[in-house]
Amino acid sequence: MTYPPRVSPPLLLAAGALLSSLIISPVTAQIPSGVAIPEPGFAPVASYEMDVSLNREDHMVSGYEILTFRNATRRPVSELWFHAYYNAWKTDGSTWLSFRGRSFPADYPEERLAWLQVTGAEVLSNMFFSREDILETFAYIQPDDGNPWDQTLFKLELPRPLPAGGEVRLRIDFTIKVPRTISRTGYIDDYYFLAQWFPKIGVLTNRGWEAHQYFPVEYFADYGTYDVKLTVPSDCIVGATGELVGHPEVHEDGTTTHRFRQEMVHDFAWTAWPKYLAFTEDYEFLPGHTTEVTLLLCPEHKKLKERYLQATKHGIHYYSEWFGPYPYTTATIVDPAYNSGAGGMEYPTFFTGGAPLFPAKGVLRPEGVTIHEFGHQYWYGIVGNNETVEAWLDEGFNSYSESRVQDVAYGPNHAMMTFFRLPIVFDDVEIPFKWQATPGYRGIAKVVPLDVPSYLKRYAYGGNAYNKGELFHWTLEGFLGWETYQQVLSTYYDRWKFRHPATEDFFKVVSEVSGMNLTSFFNQFYHSADVMDYAVFTVSNIRQRSPRGSLQRPDYAPEGGPAWAPASPGQEPEGWKSEVTVHRLGEMVLPVEVLVEFGDGEQVIERWDGRNRLMTFSYEGTEEVVKVVVDPEAKLVLDVNRTNNSWIRKADHRGARKLVLRWLFWVQSVLEFFAFIS
Repeated sequence: MTYPPRVSPPLLLAAGALLSSLIISPVTAQIPSGVAIPEPGFAPVASYEMDVSLNREDHMVSGYEILTFRNATRRPVSELWFHAYYNAWKTDGSTWLSFRGRSFPADYPEERLAWLQVTGAEVLSNMFFSREDILETFAYIQPDDGNPWDQTLFKLELPRPLPAGGEVRLRIDFTIKVPRTISRTGYIDDYYFLAQWFPKIGVLTNRGWEAHQYFPVEYFADYGTYDVKLTVPSDCIVGATGELVGHPEVHEDGTTTHRFRQEMVHDFAWTAWPKYLAFTEDYEFLPGHTTEVTLLLCPEHKKLKERYLQATKHGIHYYSEWFGPYPYTTATIVDPAYNSGAGGMEYPTFFTGGAPLFPAKGVLRPEGVTIHEFGHQYWYGIVGNNETVEAWLDEGFNSYSESRVQDVAYGPNHAMMTFFRLPIVFDDVEIPFKWQATPGYRGIAKVVPLDVPSYLKRYAYGGNAYNKGELFHWTLEGFLGWETYQQVLSTYYDRWKFRHPATEDFFKVVSEVSGMNLTSFFNQFYHSADVMDYAVFTVSNIRQRSPRGSLQRPDYAPEGGPAWAPASPGQEPEGWKSEVTVHRLGEMVLPVEVLVEFGDGEQVIERWDGRNRLMTFSYEGTEEVVKVVVDPEAKLVLDVNRTNNSWIRKADHRGARKLVLRWLFWVQSVLEFFAFIS
């Protein structure tokens, strides 16, 4: 890489300032030369050129990055904030480890510490700046908790403010010490998986820098073009974000340089391992739309090749059909090394799966995790929400989308339990995919509202971001119908791809597309820890008979006759008077249907707005009520307790008896097995 000469171009600086003052919208700001705009309205904000080398003996990566950053806000900025995620494992006083309540043991070896060190920082000349060294302005900052032991965020000061719409180019030299795998990054033996590994600039908004210290949550970054050269030992199979450019360059020192490039992404991750089995094929997921699918597979999982590839294709096809065509030319799925801790994570065009030690038929692993992590190409990758603050916008959206794909592609989901890492599938017990998240949500439903920033949800992160978010989507689909809800999601995807939406942006799309004002429901769902719980309260059936007695006074009774006469023997009742009362136990309100069934099989569907605590429906007829179901089509999946949603005149215990007998059979089998081996 060559650099422009050290000059101070005052005329260019003045022209740049004048140009920036004429820029009205960041979207129409000048784009760096040589960077294509493949999508209308897409303007890169943070683009990286990198050249780094892996030293496998010392577990070190060193090199440099050239960052091109555009100020897409309406105000000038004088300092740039960067993430240094690897410093979370430099000391056990870091916010990441403190938040998890973890510390290093007394004999923790120094060689297992990890860190990121910036060794050089300079501004490169362009129309706004002349070349200037700014390493002396480097400083760690702790804006979230003031923890002086935390060095996961740093800043660099610019020689002068960067105006709105203006651009700056920096060269940052750095070295990282790769950790023994932790938080889905690091090495184990000769296996390397590098994620969140380079100095990454935060997101600048009109409110200032949206960049937090490293908490045990996920990430937020701006879109741009990544052009990365990776020099690794020549025996390594390499996979990474983006397209492989040209042929790898082999060097005499036993290393090889691989170059990857990708536009319209906000992160870059890579892996290197001599043992990968690599498989690549083209896949036409929609007419006229093709992408190259690459699988990097562990040798011991060779039999899972087709399962991995098929799951990836299902994800690409259905997400493209439902939400919008997959825009990238590559999709790389990695089956991580055993015990590497790198499984189940997403990066642009590049994601990790994971399979149990003993994969089994009928158990959707690796299928489930593969579809989920591919799905993050949409909800995180293309629609780039702030995972650090509003994780439900990707995890909740994607858990729902993943479950929907599995339901369509693989059919019924059956209960499964694991005994000593051996999966046992109960074929007779079906658990619909849309209900899988209920147990995880029920445990934290009343703990903390969803609007609390994700990085502060110490105890309820998963239950909120994944489970409550997924159940919300299933509930809206049931309430609005799939045809309308599919239009909601595709509109949201198209409007916000390669941008940074917030929760309110999605709610606006729902209201716009559905034509319904759901503000009250959204407020309850997002800004409170209220729950939805509808139940059958009481059911009464009273026989209606002909009245007995007399309207005459006894002293006016006919001479010699009784004052009243009982009904004649064999007189049949004239009918039934029934009352069904349903109850709203939770605070969350959404209209609900109530099915009432009578003895002759006739059914009535009542519609209740759910606002009052109790609602009674009355009936008179020849048949009594024999069955009541609140929400009979299971539309309101957010309901925390489905066991109280129904009433039946005569209980049927055959299903429960069958499950108990099957459970006893498996317990007996396990005990006999251990008796045998002992």
